[in-house]
Amino acid sequence: MKQQASVLWPLYLLLALLGLSACNFSEGQSQAASELDMSGLRLQNTQNQGADKALDMRQLRLQSPPASSAAPVFPTDASRTRYRCPMHPQVVQQEPGNCPICGMALEASDVSAASGGGSDLQERALVQINHTRQQLIGVQTAAIRSGQASQSLRAVARIVRNEKLLHHEHSKYDGWVEKLHADFVGKYVRKGQPLADIYSPELVAAQEEYLLALRSVQHFADSGFESSQQASQQVLAAAERKLQRFDMTPAQIARLRDSGQVQRRVTLFASGSGYITELEARHGMRITAGTTLFSLASQASVWVLAQVYENELNAVYVGQPAEVTLPFLPGKRFRGQVEYIDPVLDAQTRTASVRLVLPNPDGQLKPEMFAHVHFQRQLSGSRRLLPASALLDNGQQQWVFVAEGEGRFRPVRVKTGQRFGEDYELLEGPAPGTQVVIQAQFLIDSESQLQAALARLGGAGAGHAAHAAPTTPAAPSKNTPKHISNVPAEHSGHAGH
Repeated sequence: MKQQASVLWPLYLLLALLGLSACNFSEGQSQAASELDMSGLRLQNTQNQGADKALDMRQLRLQSPPASSAAPVFPTDASRTRYRCPMHPQVVQQEPGNCPICGMALEASDVSAASGGGSDLQERALVQINHTRQQLIGVQTAAIRSGQASQSLRAVARIVRNEKLLHHEHSKYDGWVEKLHADFVGKYVRKGQPLADIYSPELVAAQEEYLLALRSVQHFADSGFESSQQASQQVLAAAERKLQRFDMTPAQIARLRDSGQVQRRVTLFASGSGYITELEARHGMRITAGTTLFSLASQASVWVLAQVYENELNAVYVGQPAEVTLPFLPGKRFRGQVEYIDPVLDAQTRTASVRLVLPNPDGQLKPEMFAHVHFQRQLSGSRRLLPASALLDNGQQQWVFVAEGEGRFRPVRVKTGQRFGEDYELLEGPAPGTQVVIQAQFLIDSESQLQAALARLGGAGAGHAAHAAPTTPAAPSKNTPKHISNVPAEHSGHAGH
C-alpha cells in the first residue's frame, strides 16, 4: 500500500496543476472576450457619432440657401396671374379655386405685384385691387398739378388797444385837486368833458395879471395917446396867451373878461374822447407841473397781435391784407392789413408778434379778446403741386401710390419741399397729371408691404426647394450595424472603418 500511494501522488499533483491551468485559461479567455466586447462597443459608438455628424452636415447643407438661388416662387412675367386667399396670403395657386384652409374663393392678383413690380421701394411692392374692394375701402385719387402756389397761414391772436390813440392829461401848473369829475377807471369821457377842478395860486395870479392888463387897455382907450394904447394892448395879449398856456379855454377866458372876477378853481377838460385807463388824480392831492392826472384810450381802432412762429414768418410781410375772425362773432370777418412785424422773437414761445390795425367804429372789438388771423400770400412762378393727403412719410423716405389703371397701384418714391396749404411742392417724383391715391393709401401701403414680404419669403423658399430633394441612401452592407443603415451613401464609407 505504501508503494502504491507513492506511485499515485505524482499523478494527483499533475491533475491539480492541469486544473489550475484550466482555470487560468478560462479567466484569460473571459477577460479577452470582455475586452473584445468593449472594443466593439467603442467602435459602435464611434460609428454612431460619425453617422450623426454626417447627417447633421447633410441637413445643414439642405437648409443653407445656395449661392445662386433658383427662380422665385412668384414668376416675374407680368402677364401671368396667380390666385391668392385674402385671409391666408401664403396660399397661392395658378388656377381659380377655394382656399384649402378656410374655404374662401381665391382672388386673382398680378404676379408682378408679388415680385415687386418694378417699384423703387424694396420693402413695398405693386398691388392690384379689384373695383369692388376699392369701393369697400374708399379709394380716392387726385392728380398732381402744375400751377401757381399760394402760402396760407392761420395764427392765433389777441386784440389790444391802439397805442397811437392813447393820450394823457397833464397839469401845467402847481396846485391842489379840489374835485374829481372822472372818478374811476374805465369811464368813457368825450372831448371837452370836465375831468377835475384844480386850485392853483399860480393860475389865480395869471388871471389877476390879465384883469390888470384889461383895465389898462380900457384906461388908455380915451386918452388919445396912441403909443400907450398899443403898449396896453400888447400887455393884454401877453396875459391872455399865458392863460392859454395854462389850458384855460376861450370860454373860460371870456367869462373872466366879462365878469372881471378871478376864478379860484379852474376846471380841467378832456382833450380827446376815450376810456380812462389810468387815474392818478385824487381828491385833495397836491400836484405839480407835468403831473399826469388821467390817461385815456380811444377804441376807434384796435390792434390785433398775431403770434407767428419763426418758420412761418416768410409768409407774412408789411402791408399784407389779412382776415380776422373772432369766436364770439361766428360768421363775421374783419379785414385789415399788416402794419408791423416785431423784429425780436419771444424766447419762450419762439414766435414774433405781427400787428394789424382794424377799424372799430361801433366798439364791438374789445381789448384782450381772442381772434384768429388768416394770412394769404400768392407766390410767383409755376410749381409741381402734390396733394398733401397723398404723401406717406416715415421720417426717412417719402412715397406715394400711383394709380396705373385696372386696379394697379405702384409705390413711387418722391421728395417734397415747402407746404402750401393743402399741397406740397413736389421736387422729385411723377409728372403733372399723374393720378395718386389720396384716401385709403394706408390700407394699400399695408398690403404693399405684405406682398413684398411674401415675395422675399417666396424667393427664399424656392431656393431651399431647389436643393431639398434627398439623395437615394446606399444599401446597408452586411457588416454595417442596423442603427446606421440609413446613412447616405456618401458617408457610408466612414461606418466601414
